[in-house]
Amino acid sequence: MKEILQTIFQEDRSIHLLFVAAYIHYHRRYLAKARVCSSITIRNWKEYIVEDEVAHTGVVYAHVKHIKLDEIISYCLSVYRGHTPVYIVFYDSDFLLYVSTDVVDVIGTDVNAIKTLKETYAYIYDSLHNKYEK
Repeated sequence: MKEILQTIFQEDRSIHLLFVAAYIHYHRRYLAKARVCSSITIRNWKEYIVEDEVAHTGVVYAHVKHIKLDEIISYCLSVYRGHTPVYIVFYDSDFLLYVSTDVVDVIGTDVNAIKTLKETYAYIYDSLHNKYEK
């Protein structure tokens, strides 16, 4: 996991994270038990609120800039060890990464970089959805 993260996230590019910080139900905010701060230092963040006025529900997303690679590695390893994952993505100008207990999704802007990742990690890469590729 550490090797994959070091491959896709370069130290010279700013890494961001976006996660679900809270849920809204009938105009009341309920914090998501994210526990992101146990691995990642959050100094400041910007919130984005998405609400469905008709259903009286919503989600609060927290956006944090300039995340350190070692903190991402720490978070991912804690999920791997069984800590409850949250709805969180890490991204920079070239890649987006989603991590859960059973899958790591990587989306990239460079077709050749994705191809290289698939080849390098062929032994753990799930090729089930390759039939949908062009």
